Amino acid sequence: MRRILYAVMLLLGLSIMASCEKEGGNGSSKLIGTWDCISTVYEYVDAETETEGNVGDYVVITDKTLTFYYGDSGTIWYDNGVPYEYSFDGSTLFLSGVGKWTVKSLTNDSMVWEETAPAQKYMPHETFTWKKRK
Repeated sequence: MRRILYAVMLLLGLSIMASCEKEGGNGSSKLIGTWDCISTVYEYVDAETETEGNVGDYVVITDKTLTFYYGDSGTIWYDNGVPYEYSFDGSTLFLSGVGKWTVKSLTNDSMVWEETAPAQKYMPHETFTWKKRK
């Protein structure tokens, strides 16, 4: 009877491991790919709102790293072309040494994330909309 129980537990464990590998190992295979930024909305504490396209900005996400690349927007917050390790729990994207974003929506071809930190007088609350490259 014990052998049957061990065999069932082994099979169950292997099926769980195989399932995790299909998902990219840290949350969702939907994240993996190259994402172009199609809009960014900045909301300030004083209710001022500003929208930018960030044309040319994109991120490349693998199963282990996320790398920012910048076009003409002049963004200086993250190193251009430097891969960062990340984790994703299904709703929050944690970027090692940088910060975290709440993923508001994620489909096979679009993603919206917002900065988790609250807006401050000179530091806005940011919402990014991304479209996956084909």
